[in-house]
Amino acid sequence: MVTSPNSIALEGTEDAGIIWISHVVNGRRKEEFLKPGEAKIDVLDHGLLYGGGIFEGINFYTINGKTGVLFLDEHLDRFYDGIYALRITPVTTKDSLKKRILETVEKSGLERGYIRPVITRGVGEELGISAPCIDPTLFIYVCPPPHLFSEEAYQKGLSVEISPNTRISASEKNTTRLKWLDYALNTEAKVAANKRGYNDAIMMVRMTVERVPDGDGGEKEIVKRYVSEGTASNVFFVDKEGVLKTPSLECNCLDGVTRKAIIDLAKKKGLKVEEGRYTENDLLNAKEVFYTGTAAGVIAITSINKIKIGEGREGKITRMLREAYNNEVIPNNLTPIREANKVLIR
Repeated sequence: MVTSPNSIALEGTEDAGIIWISHVVNGRRKEEFLKPGEAKIDVLDHGLLYGGGIFEGINFYTINGKTGVLFLDEHLDRFYDGIYALRITPVTTKDSLKKRILETVEKSGLERGYIRPVITRGVGEELGISAPCIDPTLFIYVCPPPHLFSEEAYQKGLSVEISPNTRISASEKNTTRLKWLDYALNTEAKVAANKRGYNDAIMMVRMTVERVPDGDGGEKEIVKRYVSEGTASNVFFVDKEGVLKTPSLECNCLDGVTRKAIIDLAKKKGLKVEEGRYTENDLLNAKEVFYTGTAAGVIAITSINKIKIGEGREGKITRMLREAYNNEVIPNNLTPIREANKVLIR
């Protein structure tokens, strides 16, 4: 049976969740645990006004009675890369935040779920995207696992479209390693795709392939569109020769933690893996296409722009990687939290 890594139903946890927050209240920094409905953020916080902040999405699982957080160190490394790139003063050290995440997961009482650490620039001294901010806001939200796609989608594969939106290239805006709070372009593409009956949209990136004389003594750029990523997932495909391919980071795709895990796993399984610039036609002519991500896991794409991919169902390589990821990668990359009684991954 094809399942999402987030598909385990936890009875009675629909309203479960907990937030740990470190914020400034009445001029003093305060740390506290709150229920989701009790937590508040200032309306003048730059994370809200301008997307001035960084987040991560992290899974935790209980396997054979032991609960652990998947790829915790890798996610925290990227989180702190984002903090420094956005010139936010860290509220706490990486090790301290790691301990706080583990504590928050334990306090949640959940045996399977999702962790969303977020840091914002805080309230600015005045309006304006570059205005100095007084104190960052840091919080950790732990909740039951989100369902990025339905169980039917995991059974049948995704139907996606090529988004008409075009991103700027990574050479123009260095966003490839970071998860900024500004997801406006991704959100618009996802909502538009859903309204047109698709599960998701594949984002494209504009890249210069060469510069040629413009006839007036100058130069003009020859620009093409290449595959970047899904709205919240990385894209892989298997070509006619069985080579596994994924857009390189220059294509302004996220340097995904799951993406790297799948690349390493595929090489371990003897697959040839390549990263590069790929077009819409490369995807349409592929034998298999699939997404990877923290929330998505590994999920097949069986049609693009209503054109069937391969045999129109999950391919052999996609299935092999999905099963190996769930059964080998996840259990062997957990930072342990506590003992538990239930086995939530089968």
